[in-house]
Parts: sequence; C-alpha cells; structure tokens
Amino acid sequence: MRFTGSLVLVIGLTVAGQGSPGKPQPARPAVPVVKDAIVLFNFGPRPKVVAEAPAPVTSLEGGLPHAQRASELPILAMSASEKWFYYATAVGRDGYGRPRGVFNSGYAIKRGGRQVILAWSGW
Repeated sequence: MRFTGSLVLVIGLTVAGQGSPGKPQPARPAVPVVKDAIVLFNFGPRPKVVAEAPAPVTSLEGGLPHAQRASELPILAMSASEKWFYYATAVGRDGYGRPRGVFNSGYAIKRGGRQVILAWSGW
C-alpha cells in the first residue's frame, strides 16, 4: 500500500509539470467573411499605404493580421473580390446586428500584393 501511494504522487507531479506552457495568449475575435459584399471604398488618385506585408498576400485570412496591425479600429468583416481583399472597420448591419454586405470604410490589399491601403467611404 505504501508503494502505491508513492507511485500516485510521482505521476501527479509529472502531469502537473507538463501542463504549464506559459502565459496563454488572448484569442482574437473571429472576423466574419461576407460573400458578395458591396464595397463603398475609395482609394483616391494616390492610395495611402499604411503598412506593408513582408510577403505577397495570397489569401483573405493571410492579409487579416496586417490589416489588424495597421488599424486603430477593429476589423469587423472581410471580403474578397477577384483582385482585392477588403477588411472593413465600418459595416452595414442586419436586424440582428451582424455585418451585412455593405463595407463603408477599412483597408484593402491587392491580391498578390504587399501594401495595406487605407480606404474610406466614397458615399
């Protein structure tokens, strides 16, 4: 009986020691993808580049961290077109408060590009 008690103590210390990987990172809230968004962004004649990705951005999700770092406001929704990835900081909302298909302002990254461009409503 004495041996069993010692065995349980040793196993308990081993498991407790393996479960402490360090301080957990806070999870970022999920950003919804809006298909077929109406994007009312205006880049102007000389787009304002506010950040640059270290490598070409080839996916909507791949550009999100760069848009989040460039923005002082939260990214509320994102959408992709044939040539651009859009990250909205102001959106129209449905009756339940969820983002709907109108993006009023935010950021854009050209598909395959590296520049994060500040965009604003053209309306």
